[in-house]
Amino acid sequence: MDGKKIYTVNRMEAQPSVKLVNRLMDLGKKLGLRIWELDRDSILERARRKTGLTYLGNEKYIEVLDRLIDNARKAEITPLGMYAINFLALKTTINRLHIEEYIRRHPEVEKIPIESPVFVVGFPRTGTTLLQNVLSLGPGYRALFLWERNTVPPA
Repeated sequence: MDGKKIYTVNRMEAQPSVKLVNRLMDLGKKLGLRIWELDRDSILERARRKTGLTYLGNEKYIEVLDRLIDNARKAEITPLGMYAINFLALKTTINRLHIEEYIRRHPEVEKIPIESPVFVVGFPRTGTTLLQNVLSLGPGYRALFLWERNTVPPA
């Protein structure tokens, strides 16, 4: 090797502040705090409590959430990383509850035909968002809202 540092998910050199937060969170874990532990029932209960909603749609969402939790537990993720995944799982579950409630109140949205969708895909920071925004400027076109992209199709 030519002396360059190689960064991987498991071997990234964390900033001192991140190292400090992870050490404090490790200490909190030893003291019994569980704010970053991934637990399906806890995530679902908190999302339902925050929204006042209960219906998540079909069981596919639970399967995907369980897979996320299982994979996160198997990986070597720092306490701060686990906290971030926990936050993301909670936010996604809250979004899902709102989506299902919207569909319950407005079932006609599922009957709106989507005739020829365009999918814009690419790596981050390569202009995909700009391209999506430009394409959605045409009359009769629009981009999906973020909450519309986080759905799992009905079984």
